[in-house]
Amino acid sequence: MIEVREASPGEAQSWLDGWRERLQAWYGGCSGETQWVSQKVERRLTRWHEALGRHLFTVVAAGEPVGRLALAEVDDPQAMLLADLWISPQHRQRGYGREAVQWAIAFATERADQITMVTADDPAHDTVFGLFPVRAQIMMKALTPAIEQPEGVTGRPMTAHEFATWREEQVVGYASDIAGSGLMSEAEARERSETQIDELLPDGVHTPGHTFLCIEAEGEVVATNWLKHEYAPGTSFVFGVEVVSGNRGKGYGKAAMLLGEQVCLEAGDNQLGLNVFGQNSVAIGLYHKLDYVTVEKFRSLALTADH
Repeated sequence: MIEVREASPGEAQSWLDGWRERLQAWYGGCSGETQWVSQKVERRLTRWHEALGRHLFTVVAAGEPVGRLALAEVDDPQAMLLADLWISPQHRQRGYGREAVQWAIAFATERADQITMVTADDPAHDTVFGLFPVRAQIMMKALTPAIEQPEGVTGRPMTAHEFATWREEQVVGYASDIAGSGLMSEAEARERSETQIDELLPDGVHTPGHTFLCIEAEGEVVATNWLKHEYAPGTSFVFGVEVVSGNRGKGYGKAAMLLGEQVCLEAGDNQLGLNVFGQNSVAIGLYHKLDYVTVEKFRSLALTADH
């Protein structure tokens, strides 16, 4: 059995220094883009420092400190964020992490409607945080000039006429993905989808820094790929890749990604990231085959008195 108490100032500073080092190793292991790594680390630290409320605890077993637990009250979304759970290496594989998670759930239940976290793609994390469904994950790939060129397809810019129809399809599809992940209701998801797409594309198809690719096979548009360049240092980001209904299962999703990778290199970026919602196992499988690695897993759990 563990006990949990507030961390002392000295323990807090030691944890913060160690957390920064662990974040640096986490993101540095996913990317060689040093500015991107620094940005990811600083954003995690900033979210902790700017939280509405911060709670740092020491985990104790048999009278001995064995780890730290950091919880933060945040409002985007309004939740309790499990910012970090660290068990010292010599005390691992004794169940202390899982006990600390149960304690965190009880603590959060009195103060929030849900508990959220960001974890690495690590089997140990999957074990300790298995109660928390993966709602979405960020995946990324380092790009090289030797990109495989798909056969039988070509890519071209989307026209303004095509954009109008495509935009509505993006709003509907993105809202469906959000609602399907369990993050919010269908109505809330539709509103968020409309707002975010309008904010991202104030000038429609002519919005600077964006590429809208139409992928054609035998003169017919079979897929599209929406990419944002300089999304982060050295990084483009896939905002939406779609295969036209009736053309799925023919390799056009892969072709859209490969053509998109080439466009990103031409735009001056050397890595490409994307978000995939937790329930989309088909897309996750495709991205793994294309050598994308999971950088972050976003997890959340709705809290009730039963937890």
